[in-house]
Amino acid sequence: MSEKESRGCLKTGLLGCLGVFGLGVVVMLGLGGLAFLDSQRAVEQVTEETSRAVPGFERRTATAEQLADAETVETVPTSLELPVETTQGAGGTLELDLQMGEFSIVPSDGDEIEVVADYDQGRFALEEELVEDGDGRWRYRVSFGNKGRLRLFGGRVDNRVEIRVPRGLRFALVGEVGMGQSELELGGLSPQLVDLELRMGDHRVSFAEPTAEPMESFDLEASMGSVRVADLGNGSPRSISAQHRMGELRMGLEGQWLTDSDVRVRCSMGECGVRVPDDVNIDSRARVVMGDKSERLPDATEVPAGAPTLRLDLSGAMGEVSVR
Repeated sequence: MSEKESRGCLKTGLLGCLGVFGLGVVVMLGLGGLAFLDSQRAVEQVTEETSRAVPGFERRTATAEQLADAETVETVPTSLELPVETTQGAGGTLELDLQMGEFSIVPSDGDEIEVVADYDQGRFALEEELVEDGDGRWRYRVSFGNKGRLRLFGGRVDNRVEIRVPRGLRFALVGEVGMGQSELELGGLSPQLVDLELRMGDHRVSFAEPTAEPMESFDLEASMGSVRVADLGNGSPRSISAQHRMGELRMGLEGQWLTDSDVRVRCSMGECGVRVPDDVNIDSRARVVMGDKSERLPDATEVPAGAPTLRLDLSGAMGEVSVR
């Protein structure tokens, strides 16, 4: 190759590199412009409040006259309305599909499921659907997430959705909550089972007081975040399954256990801690691969006679597993 041809190839190569570099700059400027425009757009924050009457559920209350005939009339003010029944109807399913916000479930003394939301209507959408089966069962679906618009480099996300569930309403809680924070209080309610996926965020499921009856099962699948379960013994699920990847899982089994339970916990690439009560029997088996394990179990001789038994099966990989 001649020196002239060599210089021509070199010139062509340099021009090609400069062209690729220039194209990259144009693309980056374009993306930056879109991100800037998206961040400057006015937030269309709205507040919505809806309620749904659940088939087969009616909160019946005692009248003042009925209270006057009751044995406890001396200790109950006549103006207080007391629920006569704690569970009614065939039950149903509360299904969640919640993304990008702060989400909560709280017990209520009302007669209907209520949804109260404060969110940016321009970017996000709240959808509800109630389907009734012929046998008296129902499925109530609450969905929240963005509208599919391209969102770059973050931006303001200030969404809050609260679901108020009547005490005494029998239901199964299923679905997915992710990319945000959640505080799900199920104490004092009547959940028959829980089957949830918790993704990318900070989530807490708690049972501050006993449920109306023991639960059939409690199942969690979680990843990339922090998950805390508090006082699960107040729900007395007959089986527990928890699986977590990349993050922290804290399982609190304290509470008023009424039944035996099989507890299965699987963790990988993170920290997994299980807290056990000291007034039940514990049959524990824990193992870990490429990590640390620690166990400190209650004194079995101090457990009351006839107490329920929790059968723990824990395993972890690339992390820490502890039982206390």
